Amino acid sequence: MDLHLYPTALSRDHAVREAARTQGTLFDHRHMTYAELCERLYRAEGLPGRLIELPIQTVFIRHSLTAAMDEDPSPGLVAAYRAVIDELKGAGLAAGDAARALELSAAELPSNTRQAIQRLVEVFQRYQACLDQAGLVDQGDRDLAVLAHLQRLRHAGTKPAWLRYIRRIVVHDIYHLSLVHYAVVSLLIQLADDGGVLQHFSAGANVDAMRFAEFTWQRFVADESLAALVLPEFARPRRRGGNLEALSERLFSVGPKQEPLKPDGTVRIVAVPGRAREVESLVRRVRELLEGGVSPERIAIIVRHLELYGDLLEATARRYRVPLWFRRGLPLFHVPLTKTVFSLLELADSTYSRQALLKVLTSAYLRSDGEWPDDVVGLVNAAGYLDRTHAPLPKLLRAYIRRRQLGKDEAVRVNTLATWVEQLQTSLDRFLERPRPFLAHLEDLKALLLQLGVVRAMGMSPDIPLHVVQRDREALRLLCDTLWTGAEALRLLGDAQLDFAAFRLLAIDLLREVTLDQALPVAGAVPVLGARDVLGLDFDYVFVPGLADTEFPQHYSDDPVLDDAARLALNPPARTLLAEKFAGVLDRRLLGRVLLTTMDRAREEPLLFFMALEAANHECILSYPTRTPDGEAIFASIFVDEVRRHFREDEPAAAVVQRLPALPSVPPLAQCLEPGEALRQLARAWWASGTDAPTGPSALDAVWRAHGIEVERLRQSARVERMRKRYLVDANAVDDLDAAAFGHVARLLDLRPRLLDPQRPWSPSMLEDLAACPFAFFAAHVLRLGPRSEPDYDVSPAVLGNLAHAILARYFQIEPPRDPPAAVQRMRAIAQQVLATWEYGPGFGHPGFWQVRKTELLAILDDLATYLATQPPDGYRTCYHEHTMTGVAPCAAWAVCLTGRVDRVAVRQGPGGITGVLVQDFKYSASAARYREQLQADALGNWSFQLPVYLYLTLQQLAHDGHQLAPNAELRLQYLLLKDAGRKTLDASIIQGFFDPGQTWNLFQGIRQLTERALAGHFAPRPLDPKQTCAHCAYTALCRFWSSGAGAETWRLRETAGDGGTDAEDEA
Repeated sequence: MDLHLYPTALSRDHAVREAARTQGTLFDHRHMTYAELCERLYRAEGLPGRLIELPIQTVFIRHSLTAAMDEDPSPGLVAAYRAVIDELKGAGLAAGDAARALELSAAELPSNTRQAIQRLVEVFQRYQACLDQAGLVDQGDRDLAVLAHLQRLRHAGTKPAWLRYIRRIVVHDIYHLSLVHYAVVSLLIQLADDGGVLQHFSAGANVDAMRFAEFTWQRFVADESLAALVLPEFARPRRRGGNLEALSERLFSVGPKQEPLKPDGTVRIVAVPGRAREVESLVRRVRELLEGGVSPERIAIIVRHLELYGDLLEATARRYRVPLWFRRGLPLFHVPLTKTVFSLLELADSTYSRQALLKVLTSAYLRSDGEWPDDVVGLVNAAGYLDRTHAPLPKLLRAYIRRRQLGKDEAVRVNTLATWVEQLQTSLDRFLERPRPFLAHLEDLKALLLQLGVVRAMGMSPDIPLHVVQRDREALRLLCDTLWTGAEALRLLGDAQLDFAAFRLLAIDLLREVTLDQALPVAGAVPVLGARDVLGLDFDYVFVPGLADTEFPQHYSDDPVLDDAARLALNPPARTLLAEKFAGVLDRRLLGRVLLTTMDRAREEPLLFFMALEAANHECILSYPTRTPDGEAIFASIFVDEVRRHFREDEPAAAVVQRLPALPSVPPLAQCLEPGEALRQLARAWWASGTDAPTGPSALDAVWRAHGIEVERLRQSARVERMRKRYLVDANAVDDLDAAAFGHVARLLDLRPRLLDPQRPWSPSMLEDLAACPFAFFAAHVLRLGPRSEPDYDVSPAVLGNLAHAILARYFQIEPPRDPPAAVQRMRAIAQQVLATWEYGPGFGHPGFWQVRKTELLAILDDLATYLATQPPDGYRTCYHEHTMTGVAPCAAWAVCLTGRVDRVAVRQGPGGITGVLVQDFKYSASAARYREQLQADALGNWSFQLPVYLYLTLQQLAHDGHQLAPNAELRLQYLLLKDAGRKTLDASIIQGFFDPGQTWNLFQGIRQLTERALAGHFAPRPLDPKQTCAHCAYTALCRFWSSGAGAETWRLRETAGDGGTDAEDEA
């Protein structure tokens, strides 16, 4: 009987299945991995000690690291120390050996390197003491114990009872063995009757590509003690299509350049704009193969970084009905339930920032028994919540109820949320009360999850798919079991009291590498493998996504525990120790590098890529994204360049690189592979035909209705989309417009009572909003949708502006002093009075920011007082300040009621009446360019209405109050820029004819044109300056101007016309 050894469980399972197909049922087969071999020998020989579980190992190392550092280690450091300790034990170095290696190292070792090694040795020794105290062994101890036992048996001239009937050791797919595993295998070969067979994983002779694995292969072959006992073999050649075989022989070769290969489709490189599109193209190709009869087990997806592609692959494969099997399982921290649990834990010892609290409040796993507000995010933002130290959310929510005077039902919902948040804070505060054992923290966490309804929320909605419910339940079970195992490990160490921060960090370390196992479906599934998992396997079709720079090959950096300098320093004494410790088993000449450096590990990357390519029999598709979601460029991997250099690319039609468009093309109906593609094709056909019942797709209507698809509604939506772009470019061009579908309210109801109601007068800002974009006006002033804004720690500019207006309103009640010190003193006195009576509100931000902005505000007002006092007298005296005025603007067949609150009106008296009128508007801004544009002649009455309307209302108010205006009176408009240190004022003058309806162009014509569009219901998006207005518009999420293509078309027409637009656009 032969003993077969494999590097991975996948290659072992593959070999067992093949053996079962040829030999029938296998009983007590001898096919196993190296770890399984050591475990079998360890148990069969009755060696002392119980194998440790991973959570217990994590706890022991963290306990040792905390004792050595005298503080809690940061997340990830425990895993780094565990990896280095496992590496040392895999190399045959126990804790005592590591200490001796440090003693034997060079005396001139740099101090920081020596300190790092000393820290590692201390942690290693403490960890080993924990194992000895508990009577446990880790995998490294187990393997060393098996090796020592085999040495004793060899000296005694016997062999393990379990291997008594083993005639030969067959080592499959030799790749890279640890020194201990190499020593175990070499001893078994010496103990076996017929020695062993060493099988290389590749049938080719490309030594350059396999340099990393060649070291282990040569170690076996060159070992004199094994020379007469082993028979080297290469893997059996298999039939491979097209260029795959030739490329395997050429990849990474350093010899003379050979004749370029002609692309034949067996090797393709796909460049895709974005990972999501990359995964979609990959999964679609897999679906095509499955539809063509290819078995899912003959397809493989090889991913170097599963954390970047796992979620995308899972979601896209479910959409295309492609069964996937993840070899590594789903990381527990990728499950939304786990993220919610740790969001709660992170919240407990934080300031309850708005983003962190909203993450919890919007989680689907946390639900109150009562009804919550519909828009939790909008409510929290409107309440002005920043964090708990600024003001607790329950207090702000109750203040919001009083401030907005909410109705009874809405107030109940808001109160329910406030009460729930209070209970959450109280429960989380208990975690921080006092240190307690880990198990007590765990029990409190379970009770909290029950209290918050996490268990109740799992599966309570009939819309949640069954696989999601099963995943969440398994994740919760695994989370609790792993943490409970960690609690048991701490009990073995004395069950020390932990504060909450230590509990949370330890929980993260315990769960960091835990994964949800995924059972292989009975009907088969496409395996998603890591780069090392493919060793010894072959598939007909192989997909390798993620071939981007720094991702594959992976960028290696120095180990945080044992950097390259420390490894190079330890290698010489380590070789000396191992040669003494395993004399007769490990020849010092064959030891090489005991601890691998960054450069050594980087040499594995070309081999991993070579193995992925080597695994393909018929076709290998390599792909990479060309940009990030933010539009930043991503460059191809050097491996892509290495493949391309072997191909001839002078013929574009037969190029090895295929570049896909950003948006997926809509395939013909017969080639659609998922429901979304078919629906898009149907909608496209309906859109193109313009009819309600096209000939082709209508035959599938019954099928779609059987799946719950509303076919008639989709037809109507397709018809709407067909007209949308034309409508948004020019609403008058669509004759057969469906008013209901397009929201053309003027065709559904009369807008005159709403827009011409004297009780609802127009403000200048409404006119400017309508001129800037009719749709934004419709959303803000017709639908009355408030813009969604997030509170900020900084003080809102609007609050500062309101404060400045309130102070200046009092300041101009009497004429300002002409003496600068007196003016500043008066301004400060008024500011203190106003600030003393101003109630602190949400817009004030954090108190620290408020103190800074208040000081800035007072300095700006002092500067303004000095500026006004030092200006030469111009004869103007304040007539009105912060005065609300109303008036009526005649617009042909109707009149528009206007209203506005004017900051300041100053007049200059003359013998014949008023000879000058100055209308001022205060702006708490330094944006001079913006307000300079609003005072241009072509802007006044077109899209700039604030100061012209204020002036018109002022003239009516002056006439009403009995003032006489001189025929040639000067009419001035002025912005007073409070924050502009260089130029405080921007002025413009207009003539009295601007308010004469008989003039060619006057204020009322501009108002008439705008209100005429509004009364006609022309609210299609028509931004005044799309590149500026749309970028900062609060209603972008509701608008279809750019997504429909109308934005680009309108901009093109404007650029072509060169005069701001065509007549058709003006009527849109």
